[in-house]
Amino acid sequence: GLTNPDLQNLFGLDQALIGLLYDWGELPPGASLPFREHARIECELGIVLGADGAPIALAPAIEFVHLNFATPEDFTPANLVLSSLGADSYLYGEHIAWDEIDLDVIGNTVIRLERDGELLQEAPADESLNGPTNAVAWCLEQAQMQSLDVEEGALILTGTCGNALPAPPGKYTADYGVLGSLSFTIEEVLM
Repeated sequence: GLTNPDLQNLFGLDQALIGLLYDWGELPPGASLPFREHARIECELGIVLGADGAPIALAPAIEFVHLNFATPEDFTPANLVLSSLGADSYLYGEHIAWDEIDLDVIGNTVIRLERDGELLQEAPADESLNGPTNAVAWCLEQAQMQSLDVEEGALILTGTCGNALPAPPGKYTADYGVLGSLSFTIEEVLM
């Protein structure tokens, strides 16, 4: 989390923060989620690790972040870590074997997020932590420093490519170029 240097500066940090993803938060591609006022959508890359901690696959990924602190003063790095950086749920697409990936192509890939056919954002796929190779190295270093176990098949999300965007109701598609696309729906909650 907070992989954007501008956000790090805002919080007085000199590096990003690491959080955890929980199995219960995994959603299938095409999922429908209820609208939540403070939810945000983050386009990311998902990296699957092998038994030795080395990357074995790459996939398009979306993280749904939900942070709703009682007061603005509560929005601190410590509280972000305690809330696992707001990681609420996530989905990811088809994996591509790491040894079949041309990282130069990924570096030139632009992720396009649309809602109901309207372009919301375009962002370079290697924007977060300077690309997937650096993201894996940084995440594994942070995990080791914090004595976190990294198991075979673990999924690492690289951090937001572009901005974390509000999530109003609609049908969304994130196009990751050569990595494929992901679709999901945010449903209006009727009361």
